[in-house]
Amino acid sequence: RNAAGVFSEPSESTGAITAKDEVEPPRISMDPKYKQMIVLNAGEAFKIDADIYGKPIPSVQWLKDNQELVNTARLEIKSTDFTTSLSVKEAVRVDSGAYTLLLKNVGG
Repeated sequence: RNAAGVFSEPSESTGAITAKDEVEPPRISMDPKYKQMIVLNAGEAFKIDADIYGKPIPSVQWLKDNQELVNTARLEIKSTDFTTSLSVKEAVRVDSGAYTLLLKNVGG
């Protein structure tokens, strides 16, 4: 019986249904000023913020001159599923360099 209480012939099979996870390559959105050279005085603090996108949620890695950064007394990396930030307190000459944000997931 169907929902109307009537007997009916079975319908044709729809065929196999496959559920796939949605995949989106990682993307970064940040203020364009971070793509240019930033000059500041020794002792000043700086922070770089970025919004991150991708499915599945990408892994986040901050680099300076191609070396991975980790949290220290003066450097702090904070990341959620959708944002990341790099903060440096009391900058010194050794903090000069090219900072890179690297995102990875199965899409790229």
